[in-house]
Amino acid sequence: MKAAPFEYARAQSLDHAVQMLAEHGDEGKVIAGGQSLVPMLRKALRWVGHTPTRNRGTIGGSLAHADPS
Repeated sequence: MKAAPFEYARAQSLDHAVQMLAEHGDEGKVIAGGQSLVPMLRKALRWVGHTPTRNRGTIGGSLAHADPS
């Protein structure tokens, strides 16, 4: 699963973060910590399970959830 496209702005200070949140309203989101977890999981995936088992799981999950991608 890939994240939806988004624009990233790095706050230089707490005041800057508050200013950007006020500027963007409900569209603005704060992200902090954990951004490296998902890529590390995808790298670790090759060490989990046998390739045919992983492929069957992916196809089965996609069919069960009617997810064509």
